[in-house]
Amino acid sequence: MCSEGYGCVNSPGSYTCNCAEGYSGQYCNDINECEEEPHPCGENTECENTGGSYRCNCVDGFKADVGGYNCTDIDECDPVYRLCSPHANCTNTLGSYVCTCKEGFSGNGTACHALPNTTIDIVTTAPTPSLSPADFGWSVGGSIVEASWSPGDTTTIDIDCDRPGGARPCISSDYQVITNVTSHSGSQCWNYKRGRRNGEPGAGTPFSPQLNVAVGRSDGNYTGQADSFYASFWFKAAKEYTDTDTFGDGSRIMVAAGDPEGTWASSNYLEVRLESRYRAKVSVRTRESWPSYEQCAQSKNCGEDFGYLSQDGYQVVAENLEPTEWHKVEMTLRAKPEDYADEWRYVVDGRYRAEGGAYYKTKQYDEGRYLYVNRLNFAAMHPPDDNKKGFYFDDVYYKAFNSANPNVILAEYRTSFEAN
Repeated sequence: MCSEGYGCVNSPGSYTCNCAEGYSGQYCNDINECEEEPHPCGENTECENTGGSYRCNCVDGFKADVGGYNCTDIDECDPVYRLCSPHANCTNTLGSYVCTCKEGFSGNGTACHALPNTTIDIVTTAPTPSLSPADFGWSVGGSIVEASWSPGDTTTIDIDCDRPGGARPCISSDYQVITNVTSHSGSQCWNYKRGRRNGEPGAGTPFSPQLNVAVGRSDGNYTGQADSFYASFWFKAAKEYTDTDTFGDGSRIMVAAGDPEGTWASSNYLEVRLESRYRAKVSVRTRESWPSYEQCAQSKNCGEDFGYLSQDGYQVVAENLEPTEWHKVEMTLRAKPEDYADEWRYVVDGRYRAEGGAYYKTKQYDEGRYLYVNRLNFAAMHPPDDNKKGFYFDDVYYKAFNSANPNVILAEYRTSFEAN
């Protein structure tokens, strides 16, 4: 008869099914919109059929625009991506790029080696970098704040465990803990499971150590010391599927740039997510300002819904990622000397790319304030239920630099959550 959830209409000697949108036929079979003419997706896209609908994915070398409706060429030669060797010239092409070693060098363009008798220019006028060695001293079973991380501008991580560095009893297990159950490198990583009840970032959620360089605007009365901030980290879902446990647990962890005072996520919003559905895969998405950063700049007031880009409020950077595999996220800020104009660029697993604006910065401009960037802020955005396993994080790295000279690192931090 009719599929579950669809109305059945009886008729003499037969029946019909009232199908939902995207389904048709006597048994309400899924319509493959990708086979229809005219083709539902635009140029430089691949059509993916889904239950009752379809999805248009950008092909390699292209990215979705802010509205998510068109795919435009990615300029891989932008210094943010740094895909070519420093001793190569990068030429952007439609959907791709070409790296060509400079005169006096040989190689494939991504790696260029000096030929005999070639003099390599060395920058001698750059400021001395304040480089940080890898951060060690992490103990299995310990809280993130037992070492160099903190709850920001407060004393404890909200709803953390009652142990050194923690404050309150857990429901039944640690909310966030250094573990040796798995790791991307070394033998340890950090498992961030659950957090504060109101699902917001800021003081009371984990903050990484701050750099001694504040990233942000330096025009006018602004006092930023660098205009660019790059961060990368590896993650994988802590949820493991079994024959009897086959649904994702709904874990959602925000990873965003944090302010020097440890009070708030100060610029962007990026989230790793495992949906609550059958054998769900992992997605990486960002929140962007609605209706656009340009229109927010004109009105100087994006209202209460300042963060909604599309119907569900998110821009997908990557999806259908295997939960049990490690994935790398890279994100880069370019602070612009103009209100509502900061840019973020994202790369997942070296393949999926997206661009966006500064979600929280938009709200700051609306409120007449400005926060700089010099660290990361993590926040569990799902309810603090016991069944949320969260995500494992490892090999966290970030640095401050100026876009005019991206090879000169002004300050950096790295950790793999190892004991020594």
